[in-house]
Amino acid sequence: MSHLKISIDKHFGAESLSDIQYSLNELNIELEIEEHSRKGPYASLDWIIPTGFSLIILKPYYETFLKKAAEDHYEMFKSFLKNKLYNKAINPENEFQIVTMNGVVKETIFTMHFSIMHTLNKDDRNISLKLMFPKNCSAEYFEKSILEFSTLQAELEDKNRSDELFDKLLLSDRGNYGVKILWFNEELNKLEFLDLIQSAKTKSIVAKKFA
Repeated sequence: MSHLKISIDKHFGAESLSDIQYSLNELNIELEIEEHSRKGPYASLDWIIPTGFSLIILKPYYETFLKKAAEDHYEMFKSFLKNKLYNKAINPENEFQIVTMNGVVKETIFTMHFSIMHTLNKDDRNISLKLMFPKNCSAEYFEKSILEFSTLQAELEDKNRSDELFDKLLLSDRGNYGVKILWFNEELNKLEFLDLIQSAKTKSIVAKKFA
């Protein structure tokens, strides 16, 4: 069974990540790669557009490697994040970008090339959590963000914790399901959900306020 899954735009192709798959195989981490076609429209909320490729960390990973955080393997995985995955995800040579009808590259706060996804399920309905990364973020920030998100994912294996967050997000967005964006706030040393409407209006990062 796979530990990790990557969904990549057909424009880039699964073969572009063959070196990533090889590196993970050396760590005894099984990776599944699938290609997807881009769909739309996505209105003006750029951050809900699927990124060039996205990573999904699956439950078997939580049940094995995350529980071995003090062991050498965990340090090797952290090294993989900083030295291998980072170079593919942040400012790669062939980067996915949003281009307007006039052919102008759209400026975005977060990279549109890479994200990490997690799905909350309750009563046959889904909410997608999407971790995004500021453009030009450092390798250290990249690693820290992913490890924090992985910890959250492990916590959400608790059904009560997952349902609580599901209801909280649904209430804050007036009953709207769909994609919820997170980022790692380095100053506060924690993950934050974004208010997409206010962030789009101000073209800045605005944290979601929960009642």
